[in-house]
Amino acid sequence: MHAKDWAGCCDELVEILLAPGGVIGVRQDGVWTGRTALWGWKGDRWKRDDKGFPLHTWIKCADGTIIDPTRWVFEGVLPYVYKGSNDHYKAAR
Repeated sequence: MHAKDWAGCCDELVEILLAPGGVIGVRQDGVWTGRTALWGWKGDRWKRDDKGFPLHTWIKCADGTIIDPTRWVFEGVLPYVYKGSNDHYKAAR
């Protein structure tokens, strides 16, 4: 799958990364609380929770590190895989 097709596929990409032999961590569903690019996903709005935050899926590692293959879509930048702090993620309960 080409990176340009990753928008809206966070849950599928997380499952691929978590496959045996891949990233060690757990799937985390929740919302993205950071700023979003004005253009939105595929020219439309993201699916959102009742507070207006975009629904999202990422990987949480044992040390608290986040791995997010589609964060770039929210940021409106060139594709990359985010690995870093839990700065804009809120897990579902």
